Amino acid sequence: MSNEQDLDNLLDESLEKLRSQRLPDEKVATTIGQVWEKLEAAGASSTVRLPAMEPTSRIRDCSDLQALIPDYLAGTLNESRRLLLEDHLNQCVPCRRALRVAREGRKPAPVVRARSQGLPWMWIGGISSAAALLLVAALAWSGAFDEFLPGPEGARATVESLEGTLFRVSSEGSLPVTEGTELWEGDRIRTARLSGAVIRLQDGSRVEMDERSELAVRASRAGQQVELARGQVLVEAAPQEEGYLAVQTQDCTVTVKGTVFTVNHGTRGSRVSVLEGHVSVARLGKTATLMPGQQYASRETLGRVSLAREVAWSRHAPEHLKVVQQLDALGRELDEAFRSPLRNSLRLTHLAPENTAIYIALPNLSQSLGEAERIFQERLEQNMELQQWWNQRGAEFEPQLREVLERLRNLGAQLGEEIVVAIGLEEGNPGEPLILAEAGSGAPAAVAREVERINREVGKTVLRLIDDPFAEQASDGVLFVMVHQGIFAASPSLARLQEVGDLLASGALSTFAGTRFADRIGEAYQEGVAYLLAVDVKSLIAAQVEREDEPGATDEQAFFNRLGLLDVRDILVERRPAGELYETRATVGFDKARQGLASWLAEPASMGSFDFISADATVAAAFVVKDPELMVEDLFQLIQAGDPDAWEELVQFQLETGINLQQDLAAPLGGEIAFALDGPVLPQPSWKMILEVYDPARLQQTIEWALQEVNDQMAQQGESPLELVAQTSGGRTFYSVVSSRGGSEVHYTYVDGYLVAAPSRALLLNAMRFRQTGYTLQRSSKFLERLPADRRTNFSAVMYQDLGSLLAPLAERFGGSPEELSEETRHQLEQLAGQLQSSLYYAYADSQQITLAGTGDRFAPFGMSGGLGGFLGVAELLEMSR
Repeated sequence: MSNEQDLDNLLDESLEKLRSQRLPDEKVATTIGQVWEKLEAAGASSTVRLPAMEPTSRIRDCSDLQALIPDYLAGTLNESRRLLLEDHLNQCVPCRRALRVAREGRKPAPVVRARSQGLPWMWIGGISSAAALLLVAALAWSGAFDEFLPGPEGARATVESLEGTLFRVSSEGSLPVTEGTELWEGDRIRTARLSGAVIRLQDGSRVEMDERSELAVRASRAGQQVELARGQVLVEAAPQEEGYLAVQTQDCTVTVKGTVFTVNHGTRGSRVSVLEGHVSVARLGKTATLMPGQQYASRETLGRVSLAREVAWSRHAPEHLKVVQQLDALGRELDEAFRSPLRNSLRLTHLAPENTAIYIALPNLSQSLGEAERIFQERLEQNMELQQWWNQRGAEFEPQLREVLERLRNLGAQLGEEIVVAIGLEEGNPGEPLILAEAGSGAPAAVAREVERINREVGKTVLRLIDDPFAEQASDGVLFVMVHQGIFAASPSLARLQEVGDLLASGALSTFAGTRFADRIGEAYQEGVAYLLAVDVKSLIAAQVEREDEPGATDEQAFFNRLGLLDVRDILVERRPAGELYETRATVGFDKARQGLASWLAEPASMGSFDFISADATVAAAFVVKDPELMVEDLFQLIQAGDPDAWEELVQFQLETGINLQQDLAAPLGGEIAFALDGPVLPQPSWKMILEVYDPARLQQTIEWALQEVNDQMAQQGESPLELVAQTSGGRTFYSVVSSRGGSEVHYTYVDGYLVAAPSRALLLNAMRFRQTGYTLQRSSKFLERLPADRRTNFSAVMYQDLGSLLAPLAERFGGSPEELSEETRHQLEQLAGQLQSSLYYAYADSQQITLAGTGDRFAPFGMSGGLGGFLGVAELLEMSR
């Protein structure tokens, strides 16, 4: 057989496998129903009512869509179908060709309907066998076919146990099945009233069914799928070495690698509850990651219920709930152990060098880790279920964990509750650090043992324990350590330790204690310090300016002065408890009223742009700024001072074009701007931008002028121009900027004083609907629960992120391509998605100060989620840094 025949046969076999994977009729009907429900809803919300549709008028393939073209060109096509056709035209070359032929008045070529199950196979005939085979091979390599290729041979599941009656349901009727019955691809089973069953899947996973529940089990090369038509299931998913296990309902898909969770699917929607491990829940292009004890509801009206209520029907509910409740209680106890008390003592601050410009204060976490270990071991000893859980899932970490805790406890237990790092200026640059802590009576012996152990492991002297800093000689590459009069001090600089020794001997305070920077640090200690980083920006800038003796230094100073940076006095970054959350706050202080770029952020004000962002947004940010005309004026002054040639070019540009950037671009704008990722991220991000606009007509004129300028430049370079298309619908004008070459588009419209822009018309309509219905981010519980407990009613800027929901689908997207991401990397990405908690960041701009802050979930040492994760992650962290 020739090579060409081999290729043709292989192609035919591959295509036949794809054709044979017929979707269940009920799945097709359900999907079509969902699509038409959304189309009808879209039509109902527009000014054009959607007419009643007969079954025969439904759209199945390209021929049906091309049949709409005459009405589309005549302008009589209803809104929802017009949007559907326009969206399809962006992706389908034959249909765009048919549209062009219809516009030119030529007779269109006959459309060949897709054969078999309505799938569009006709395009394959136009590809040579070799090219098509390469396409199939590429898709197979990327894992794209795995969802369609059949799974392993044999039964998909077995009825392991049964209480009551279980039916196999088909179009021919319902037949009872018994324990041990094998279930094959697509077999639908349903439990009767007051009945329950446990189904064991091919991989060992167990699916427990509640009464009146119906499901089917399918498998592909990508993994196994449990299609839950109705009712409740409790899934004990076996570890998935390859592929995944998914539970699909009508409105969401739950994907796991090995965990315990429940899915409750009813008339009003679906609820997912996690008992152990973590799961990914996908709905309408968005993915959320749930950790133990968390729930997801496909509709907000379902609300949250207790885990006990959600799994009460299960025969295994007591054992599952007991472990979940015990782990949750243990996590709360460990969180409290890590939750260091706020500190108010300035004793270590008063030992800092006079010229300190960087000050860091940290809690002594070794004490918290010791307390966490005690709590953890006590709970394991007291509870058999926790012991079993630990032996199955955590015992492998125990040797590392014990070693790390022992090393930290040996030294840390002899130190006080705070560790301070002070860095002074030396010849205008940050010098050697000084580490300070209060020391207990056992500190000298503990420090001596640790110094000896570290030097022995390294094989040379990197630490030197000293008694008298004045009797030692400086040595490069050595950290000197001293324990004297209840103070632990360490530094590579003997001079720093000599200063500490003098202060301790005299009982005096460092001259740093009377400086402006020390007073600012003292203000933070009055409120209580958990974590603190303070930087004396004024001293750092002054030292740099004093050393500037190069030509042009004065001009450079003038440039930075216009930026407003020379007015910055200091920066303090703090992290402290805020109820059940933790707040991280950075305060930038100025010597005088903010000016230049530092003044662009306006004082707090209400922001209506957030009304266009939905409660499902992944990332959202909004700002209020000062008068845009004044901002452009500041920018002009910066250009004029920093680059006179660029300033001349800008002036000439305005003269030649007749455009005034201040009057034509800045003046029509208000002082508010927002941006969001609000919808599916793949394959194209669903972004949206909202600008406050005072003069829409003038701004639109400027946009049209700018596009003309761009097109003139593109024409000179022989490139295809951009086209601005305006369409009126329901009394509103929608604009789109498109390229004749295709690709990304920008759509925008003006709504109640705002310009709303997005990559598609559908996203614009969604944004307006969110505003009308109140389904907005700022009204959602996940946003409200992260608001700070202060007295402010508005922000100058606010940003919300839920990046964890982005990482989970990325891990799944690339998980099927080992060449793109290794299994370990993909697993780490999934873990990170579970650990990343949504957070809220905000800013308050006052006359001489800007405060940037953010709130997140309960304190997580070392970046792990929750006290339990932080406790168990210490060993891994040390191994990574060793």
